[in-house]
Amino acid sequence: IAIIGITSTFVLINTNKKKEEYSKISNDEIKEIIRVSTHSYIVSSDEISNKVKSSTSGYEIKLDDLIEKAGRFFNHVKSKYDLKTIAITGSVGKTTTRQLINFVISGKYKTFCNDANLNSYSSISRFIMERLKKDDKFYIQECGANNIDSVRKSASMLRPDAYVLTNVFSHHLNTYGTIENLFKDKISFSDYMSKDGVIFTNYDIDLIKKHKFPHKVVSFGIKNKDVDYYGYNIKQNGMILEMNIKSKDEDCKVKANFVGKHNAYNILGAFAVCKWAGLDSSYIIEMISKFKTDYIRQNVMNIAGITFIFDCYNVCNESIKAGIKALEDLEVPKGNKKIAIIGGENKLGENHYDISYNFSKEIKDNKLDKLVCYSVCNQTQKEIDFYGYSKPIYDGLVDSGYKNALYIDDEENLIDFIKKNIRPGDAVLIKGNAELDITIAIDKVFGSAVTLDNEYLENRQGVVRYNDFRMVTNSCMKAGVIRNLKRQGNIIIPDKIKDFDVYKLGDEVLKDSSIKSIDFGKSLKNIGNYALSTCKNLKEVTISSNVKFIGDGAFKDCKRLETVKLSEGLLHLGNYVFYGCSNLKEIEIPKSVLYIGSNAFDKDVKVLVHEDSFALQYVKENNLNYEILGK
Repeated sequence: IAIIGITSTFVLINTNKKKEEYSKISNDEIKEIIRVSTHSYIVSSDEISNKVKSSTSGYEIKLDDLIEKAGRFFNHVKSKYDLKTIAITGSVGKTTTRQLINFVISGKYKTFCNDANLNSYSSISRFIMERLKKDDKFYIQECGANNIDSVRKSASMLRPDAYVLTNVFSHHLNTYGTIENLFKDKISFSDYMSKDGVIFTNYDIDLIKKHKFPHKVVSFGIKNKDVDYYGYNIKQNGMILEMNIKSKDEDCKVKANFVGKHNAYNILGAFAVCKWAGLDSSYIIEMISKFKTDYIRQNVMNIAGITFIFDCYNVCNESIKAGIKALEDLEVPKGNKKIAIIGGENKLGENHYDISYNFSKEIKDNKLDKLVCYSVCNQTQKEIDFYGYSKPIYDGLVDSGYKNALYIDDEENLIDFIKKNIRPGDAVLIKGNAELDITIAIDKVFGSAVTLDNEYLENRQGVVRYNDFRMVTNSCMKAGVIRNLKRQGNIIIPDKIKDFDVYKLGDEVLKDSSIKSIDFGKSLKNIGNYALSTCKNLKEVTISSNVKFIGDGAFKDCKRLETVKLSEGLLHLGNYVFYGCSNLKEIEIPKSVLYIGSNAFDKDVKVLVHEDSFALQYVKENNLNYEILGK
């Protein structure tokens, strides 16, 4: 371990660099070393006075526990900020709980909350060194568990005032071995909290309830009434989850934009933490009602008239079961279907087949019209741990007599299934880990941009340029989203930029621009939300047949727009897509269109529609001026 710096109190060491000098460095230099290397640690200088020796690679030191020493340093830096720290961990629900807590608290106080899936100890160290601000009052940090001591490393740095343990299930067994080892790491925050620390946790989990925590516990649950915050009368009302929360002081009604009763746990945990933070119940309830999920975590999207529930960042068997139950509770029009496309739980280790096969017994009585088990791995243990493997679930369902199971093991067959079996009005659950890329199949069929808009791995993203065009790319789709281009004159969208298909015109990319015309090319599939709204000089647009999806408000308030030509092949017209186009008097809707959002046109626009089309149904339901072509 090469020493690469020392201050009056701490020594900075680095396990990655081979040759560095033993010399004094400034705090700014420490920050820069931390920024560029995830292998840096800091230890107290008074502990190494007799342990330093010279070597060919610099100066070396042997220490028993770098985690402890590094943790003390980063906590020392964090202690310079006058804030409360809240950590969130658990097998499932931690991201939603973290986002909900931050959404509520940030309405009253300045908070710092980790971005996306940045929940490892290396990310936390950079947050502490670079991202915290003097006016932050709360630091809200999700903490993931991938390997033995992953949470402990984070805990040693954070030393929170409170932590949330959402639950503990049999996940990451490929590295932890047993659920007991996983649980031990999850609760390691208790080793680093002061005596005044508080633990918020789920007492519906027996392993958690039976444990003797060394701190005050604030419990919540929906099965066990003997808790501090009890959730009951839980109902799914369309896309709104309703419930009551009862505590010793009050009983209140909560509504939230969630699909799935399992989200009651996330609401309970967040409500309890926000009460501890000193917030009023009425304010908390109001903020919870305004919160909306995003990206591919429990996000509900309407694509071509189909209700998709995307919960495909990560997966465990309990979340598969919860997702299926959420889909069952949704209402669909008579004659429509409920379909789930699931991947298997990953990171289960060598016993993955038995675990997944036995899990099938817990979902064999589902009421779905079709349950598709999807896998892409080649059945090596490494790939099964990475992607997950749903074949054991399928085998178990078939062996139990379940009739509606289907197994698919390649993307082309999945695309074929989607094209032949999913229709407007259906509800579809997409549940698997992100590595499966189920969203790519959805995008290829409907022209949506779920994958491009919700990429989770930085190494799959890139940037390419051509003249005035700047496009963010995705290596798996070999396609990209145009984020920048010139904003005046005549625009011609290229079909490719450096071997990447031009797939989407980005959200708001030409909003308020002075362009006179635009040629969408032969590759573009998606025109983003408000992409060309309020273009003051745009008079005519022709949407080529390759475009399948036009987002919300794409041409909203283009006051001079007079002529719009839509082509057969278009599937989705978003909300307010041509609203406010006061010079647009007539528009023909292709028969291929499967969905038109609310207030798509001004009331005085004449809509030309085809017999037996969705557009005809739409204009009748919305009392629009229309004409049926061919009559």
